[in-house]
This record gives sequence, structure tokens and C-alpha cells, in this order.
Amino acid sequence: MRILNNNLWLDGFLDYHRLPGEYRIKITHYFTIKKLDNLYFSPSKSVRLVFNYLREIGLKAVLRKIYSRSRESFRNDKYLACGIGVICEKDSNSSFPLDQVVLFIAPNHPQCLEHICLPSELIQPISTTKFTNLVSDKTNDIHYGEIPELSEKSETWYKVIGWSSYSGIKLSPDDSKEVFIYLKQIISRQQLPIKTTLKSTSRVIKVNNTVKSNGSNSNNITAVLFGYGQYAKTNIIPNLNKRIVISRIHEIDPCQLGPIEKHSISLDTSPYPHIDNRFDIYFVAGYHHTHTPIALHALSKNAYAVVEKPIATTRTQLNEILEVLKSTSGNLFACFQKRYLPFNEFVFLDMQLRMGDPINYHCIVYEVKLPERHWYHWPNSQSRIVSNGTHWIDHFLYLNNYSNLENYNLWHATNGDVICVAELENGATFSMTLTDHGSGRIGMQEYIELRSNNTTIRIKNSSDYFAENQSKIIRSKKTNKMDAYSKMYLTISERIVKGLPGDSRESIYSSTDLMLKYEEMQNS
Repeated sequence: MRILNNNLWLDGFLDYHRLPGEYRIKITHYFTIKKLDNLYFSPSKSVRLVFNYLREIGLKAVLRKIYSRSRESFRNDKYLACGIGVICEKDSNSSFPLDQVVLFIAPNHPQCLEHICLPSELIQPISTTKFTNLVSDKTNDIHYGEIPELSEKSETWYKVIGWSSYSGIKLSPDDSKEVFIYLKQIISRQQLPIKTTLKSTSRVIKVNNTVKSNGSNSNNITAVLFGYGQYAKTNIIPNLNKRIVISRIHEIDPCQLGPIEKHSISLDTSPYPHIDNRFDIYFVAGYHHTHTPIALHALSKNAYAVVEKPIATTRTQLNEILEVLKSTSGNLFACFQKRYLPFNEFVFLDMQLRMGDPINYHCIVYEVKLPERHWYHWPNSQSRIVSNGTHWIDHFLYLNNYSNLENYNLWHATNGDVICVAELENGATFSMTLTDHGSGRIGMQEYIELRSNNTTIRIKNSSDYFAENQSKIIRSKKTNKMDAYSKMYLTISERIVKGLPGDSRESIYSSTDLMLKYEEMQNS
């Protein structure tokens, strides 16, 4: 389809995937109301910021980040809009018929586009002749304009702004009533605020299979990637074994994919795999609540599932994963990069411990304050414990060989900090403070302190390591904090190429179970 960006009509994009219960609408009139901010992380274009990151992660990683971020500006350009269109695709049991003319609200979409997929709560059928005359012609023109934001808005107006079908936020018809009343007032005027008329087509393309897959070589291992964001571009794709060929990318936002002609592999805007699809490896880095369904599909195909954190966001999802792992010949790798820190091997040497001996683990994690409408705030994403804290929970358990849990607790400070504590059967203790109060000079920062056998180890930002005992400094080391990410995907992909097993069922249970215990405690 075509998308308007910075008043330029661009061609070659896939259409949005239509979720069950949604309607695909061919747009005839489209009016932007408000450009949205606070949806995504958008670092300032600062020489000082670049310099800070150069010192922290090195030139190569900085150039990758800059290149990736620069290509996301189109994705970030989203609006609250509304308009008129005609239903061209729906479920067989949906209420509104095909060819029904409707008013619609676009809560989180590009400046203008040819087709849009929305639930019934954001659609109102038009029955009067006055309105249907607006779309009575048979041309493919789209009339684009702008209307001002309503000056006095209720809470329901704010609920619609930036809403997503993937958020887990339930809408009711009342939530959109105020916007529809305003839209009808605009349309009822004699002169619509149309700035330009754009030529459209009638094509709906949700999957691009026109490109021959590079996975046809018998020596190659075929892979599919879910989520084409900065993480995948800078950490997954550059660090795979050369025999692994990504044959398909699933990305729900067509703006993130860009024009399909720029890609040499198959593309899809579905958040989930199709039932008949089969790949050797499924790399999963999309919205958190989608990780488990994709992993279950991969395991049902006896394939490898390489899953970014979290493995599951609910107790039901964890139980489903554990059940499937009992019977599948597929394998699951959990992408907790702290398991791959180059300092881990020093910990046992410097503390003179064996795997399973108790290591007390205490950390303070500074998280950059989230933009107001960032998807980490969605109910489907759960809390900051699931979205981020799970890394340190897993690292603590990993260093203690996943000893059984004895005790745990959680406390919310009045300033919003979250403090988690735990004790294991082997005697190891854990404390974690998650906070967004502090310096964001180089993004997320962390401080870890390990204590055991009269030895203290301090790890700062996954890059500085310092170990001392009662008599001397044992070791001091520095590394690039991005090394753990590259080592993780290189190690995992090499294990897959060799046909080696994934992570143990016990490690997946232990880490995710404690994370969910904290989540359940704070929601109780």
C-alpha cells in the first residue's frame, strides 16, 4: 500500500495484518488531529550523547545504533486521526457488512495511508445520504486534510490517543463517542478541510512472497525473525552463524519494514506464524506477550525457539511452555545476555567456589524513564519486573545453579522504586532495586555486588569488573558491555548448527517462576 510521510506519498508497503474481529477499511477521507509523541525512545541528536556512548560501547556499536535509529524516524511518525472509508475485509461473523461506509478513528497511525485495520469500537457506520455521498464516486482518490484537536477533552479522549490492538487495553463504544461527535461536526460543515487529494490503488498485500528465499541451499539453516526493531537489527542479525539464513521477517508495523523492494527475503505483518509455516529456527523479539505463542508454534514443529526475555508474561503461558517441553524434540534458548557475561567465569575462580555454592547477589538498576505512551506500559507487557527486572533475577539464579527458592518478597517505595528480595535453598540471598530516578547519561545503568567466601565482586554496567578479598585485589577487568549480546547469539547459533540441545526445562521454570511470583505479588 501507499503511505503519506512528510507530505510525500510513498509506495511499496505491506498492509497491516488484520486481527480477528477487526475490519479492513479502504480509506476515502483521512484527517490528522494530533501528531503523537512519547510513543518511542527517541534519543536527542547530541554530539555529547554520541561521545558518551563511544566511550561506553565503542565505535562499531554506536554506528549500528545510529544507523538503526535513523531508519526508525519514519516508524516514529504517528498520528491520532479520523476519517471515512469502506469496509473491504472482515470476519464472516462480523456485524458490519462488506462495502459498508463508516466513520473511523485511527489512534496510532501514519500521516495518511490507503487501508487501515480497526476493531468495531473505533468504527461507526454511516447511514445518511449526506455522508454516503462523500464516497459515492468510484475513483480511488483519498482526500487528506487536518483538523484541530478538541480544546476541552474528557478522559475517554485520552484513552483513545495512541491506543493499539496489541496493548491489552479494552475499549468500549463510549471511549470513542467524543471523537465521533467531533468528527461528525467537522463533516457536517459545508467545506471539508481537505489539503490535497492523493491517488490510491485497490491493492491489499499483507505478505510479500515474491522474493525467492535464500534458504534453498541445502547447507543453510532457515530462520524466521519476529520483530524487526533496533534490537534485532543491532544484536541478532549481525551475530549469527553464517550457515543460518533469515528467510522471513514478521513485523507488525509496515513503516518499520519500509518498502518491500528494499528487502531480498519474504516479509509478513502478522504478529504470529502461520500454521503451515515451518522453519529450522524462530528468533522471537516482538511484543512480550507474543513470545510464548510463537515459541509454542516453533516447539510444535520440533524446531529451535530463540526467545528474547521474557519467555512468558503470565502463569498460564509458563505452564504451556513447560508442558510442551516435556514432549517436543524442539529446543528453546532463553536470551538472557547476563548468562553470557565474560565475567561469569571469573566469579567462580575469584571466589574459589563450585557451581551451586551460594553467591549473594545485590543490584541497583537504573532504568531510563519510559515515554508516556511506550508499549512497556501496556497491560499485556506487565510491569517493569517482567519487562526488565527479569535479567537480574535470572542472573542471580544462574550463578546459583538454579537452587530452589526458599523465600521471597517485594516492596513498593513511595517514589515508585521496586525492591525485590529472595533467599535460596543453598543459602544465597538476593536484593534488587529497580528505579528510574537518576542519570540517563548513557541510558540504562546497573551496579551488581556479589558476596561469598570472604570475597566481594563488583560489576558496573556489565563492563567493569572488580574482585577483592580480605587481603588483596584479586582481579580488575574492563570489557565492552555489548560483548555479552554478541557472545550470546554467536554461542546459541553455533550450538544450533551443531545440533546441540537448548536450555534446560528447569532453568526456564526457575527464572520465569520467580519473576512471575514478584509480578503476582505486586498485582495482588
